[in-house]
Amino acid sequence: MRSGFLLIDKEEGLRSTACVEAVRRSLGRDFKVGHAGTLDSGASGLLVALVGRATRLSNLVMSFPKEYRALVRLGIRTDTEDITGRILDRCPVPRWDAGDLSRVLASFLGCRLQRPPAVSAVHVGGRRAHELARSGEEPNIVPREVFVRRIEVGEMLGPDVVSIRVSCGKGTYVRSIARDLGERLGTWGTIERLRRTSVGPFRVEDALPSGQMGELGTRDLLSRLIPLERLGEFLPGGRVPAELDALCSNGGAIRIRDLEAFSVRAPYVSGGLVLVRYSRGMGIYQLVGDGRLECRVNLPD
Repeated sequence: MRSGFLLIDKEEGLRSTACVEAVRRSLGRDFKVGHAGTLDSGASGLLVALVGRATRLSNLVMSFPKEYRALVRLGIRTDTEDITGRILDRCPVPRWDAGDLSRVLASFLGCRLQRPPAVSAVHVGGRRAHELARSGEEPNIVPREVFVRRIEVGEMLGPDVVSIRVSCGKGTYVRSIARDLGERLGTWGTIERLRRTSVGPFRVEDALPSGQMGELGTRDLLSRLIPLERLGEFLPGGRVPAELDALCSNGGAIRIRDLEAFSVRAPYVSGGLVLVRYSRGMGIYQLVGDGRLECRVNLPD
């Protein structure tokens, strides 16, 4: 198997790009390698590397919901909105209880506008926000819409430390949630620890620890690939009859009524995306109206 998803459990302090480069070195020049969204270097957890034909599915995997566990330190503000940054201010932490925290966390649910951190990869005037911030400029970051599916208290570890669990959509910054949580409790808030536990159906428990990557060769890494066929386990889809094989292998449009054995799995992806199988491959199609399916990514064998 030369294509698939490689799950990596990134350790704190390691850059995501270093993990991807390690995979490239182990597999060699014959393999394309990419990723489906990075993690802050100070965070740990699940990084999905893409190998071979899977590199064409970066946007798809990045659209999957993600789950995090975070430790929030109250009473501190840093320039990065996590504990790795420079401390800008400290302030007292008002008294609060579990009820106060639950009510505040409930206000984050659903679609809402969020202002990303100044030290982030968001583009501002053609440059990354973190480039502007680290050169001494104040990036003018426009709030953008994000979606929080679930947010709840993990543990209350003292008057100024709380752990939370967050399930959210693409583009959501947990660092911004910590900042806003602190403000709504009448103080500051910053991330002390952050760990990504899942990306759609992929879970960190099934991932290769990043510290072991240097010990594995090409054969070992390829044996850990999750095959592309697993897409059928969590995307709605079906198979086309033989007379449409040639059309689909060329990325041609079809109609949803053409699909045989159609099934709907867990709704990890919104927007009408459908997995279409044909005899020598598969494609990610999108329902565009009036029952018409147009190919977005074609994955022939």
